[in-house]
Amino acid sequence: MADNRKAVAIPVLSEDPNGRKNNEKKSREAESQKMTEEDERIKNQVEVLVTRAADSDSNVAGAAIRQLEELLLTNTGGSVASVPKPLKYVRSMYAQLERIQKETSDPANAMRLHDILSFVAMTIEFPDGRRAALEHKLQGTQDDLEQWGHEYLRYLSGCISAEWKERTSKGEPVDHLSNFVQQIVVYMVAHQDEPTAIDLLMEVEDMSAIISHVTKDNHRRIANYLAAASKYLTRPMDTAALKVVYNIYLEVGSYTEAVSVALQLGDRSLVETLFQKCQNPSMRLQMALTCAHFSYLWMLVTRRTGSLTKPWAIWGFHGCIV
Repeated sequence: MADNRKAVAIPVLSEDPNGRKNNEKKSREAESQKMTEEDERIKNQVEVLVTRAADSDSNVAGAAIRQLEELLLTNTGGSVASVPKPLKYVRSMYAQLERIQKETSDPANAMRLHDILSFVAMTIEFPDGRRAALEHKLQGTQDDLEQWGHEYLRYLSGCISAEWKERTSKGEPVDHLSNFVQQIVVYMVAHQDEPTAIDLLMEVEDMSAIISHVTKDNHRRIANYLAAASKYLTRPMDTAALKVVYNIYLEVGSYTEAVSVALQLGDRSLVETLFQKCQNPSMRLQMALTCAHFSYLWMLVTRRTGSLTKPWAIWGFHGCIV
């Protein structure tokens, strides 16, 4: 029988596709490693400034340090979500900068170098767990945290929390950290990052300090975060958090919200305080109904006559006002 099968040409790639992909990957990596003219300019600028920072003339060194600081702040905006080029090159010279700082005799220049080292340290993971960012800042400028930006302050907040916990466990003083705590809280509240401020105050066991930063605009965000956080805290921290929430609502005159918190706390005196302070009939009625919902019995007596103010006497499960 005749074989009618025909040969079919099968195309074969002249090169391994995997090999081509690998070559393309290597090509991209090589391209990414090539420094652009702008990168080269920044790198050279950083190297020159770091070299001049070690100059024996304190004026020359001071000018270089100020320029280096401006370069970091201008190009990072306080954010290091992706490491900017100036910060990248300064980081590579971190050890050299630390050495220069130790050898600097001018106090003002030494403090500025501590500031720079503190900022750069947040991008470095130290194997010994050293909190270099906090260490350097404690020896640097004490009242300029705001200019270093949001991300730096968040990082420093974490360092302070860890340092505070470690020192208090050893019975060591922590007063030197209070100034930084205050600055961070002010900055975070002003930039609507209340959770970071509250978390820091919780760590340093000073939650009530947030009350002085409460306004009509932010009080609900602060109170809601504290109330939610209280559910995950152990005693007595959970009670302390709710008391702060109560005082926040009291501060801004949100009596109906405050009465719910007071009932959660089971504190009769707090409820009575609210009824005494609140003079709005509609609001007092809402508070009374809330108390009735919680089966809370209380009768308000007027100060002048000692007689029972009947509309605010609350009784029973059914919210009956008598």
